[in-house]
Amino acid sequence: MSKLEQLIQELCPNGVEYKSFGDVAIIQRGASPRPIASFITEDDNGIPWIKIGDTTTNSKYVSQTKQKITAEGAVKSRVLKKGDFIMSNSMSFGRPYILNIDGAIHDGWLSISNFGDNLNSDFLYHYLSSELVQNYWISKINSGSVSNLNSEIVKNLSIPIPPLAVQEEIVRILDNFTELTAELTTELTARKQQYEYYRDSLLTFGDDVEWKALGSTCHMKSGKAIKAIFINDEQSKENNYECYGGNGVRGYVADYSHSGEFPIIGRQGALCGNVNYAIGEFYATEHAVVVSGNDVVKSFVPLMDSKI
Repeated sequence: MSKLEQLIQELCPNGVEYKSFGDVAIIQRGASPRPIASFITEDDNGIPWIKIGDTTTNSKYVSQTKQKITAEGAVKSRVLKKGDFIMSNSMSFGRPYILNIDGAIHDGWLSISNFGDNLNSDFLYHYLSSELVQNYWISKINSGSVSNLNSEIVKNLSIPIPPLAVQEEIVRILDNFTELTAELTTELTARKQQYEYYRDSLLTFGDDVEWKALGSTCHMKSGKAIKAIFINDEQSKENNYECYGGNGVRGYVADYSHSGEFPIIGRQGALCGNVNYAIGEFYATEHAVVVSGNDVVKSFVPLMDSKI
């Protein structure tokens, strides 16, 4: 039995309690002093003025701001403390950030504070960042009755309140995965850059090598047109063959047009010029150029996909 399972068995054997978010936290909309230009200051004692431009895509925290406002402006705004949460209520709505500074927010933000008695900060961040909650926000915004993520929607969110010891163990597990993911992403990025460097270096030749037009070394022909209604997103017994278009695999179809091993060059679409290598039975549309006729082509697939 894992530590998490033990904690749940000991501390909440009858299950985890759910509450409305508004019952365990203070959720409010920000406020903007107007005209804002009158309250912007460069004084070192100014209050950080938090805007969407002060956040970054992969950041968990807001640690600094580009602008500050005066004390008079802060009175007309909403001032938050370090550790409070903010969420955009319009652009990129629902993305949570934890404040690493004290600061003031305008009316494009929602604030979440005074939750510490019930919720671990990192647990709350993971929960609000989850696909479950993000889809909940989307469903409310797309309902047609609202145009932004207002405080009432957020207050009505049902949120689990396991004992704090359980929350801490969940955070430990999720943070380990986050760290591993970051390490793997860094490693994969480095390996991709390394591969591209050596691919382009090894496939760059001088005048001592014979050069020919690609069309003179092999046969290239576009595939056959097929109506979109015959291309399925999911592979099944009835639609078992990969269908290649201009951007790679489009889906699955009931019949195949080619059998064997072929480089395929996209000739139309956002990824025009991309190269795939198909093995077995597959269907190529009119937007995919199938390369055949010479075994040497296999060796030059990296060259066709290189930057040169």
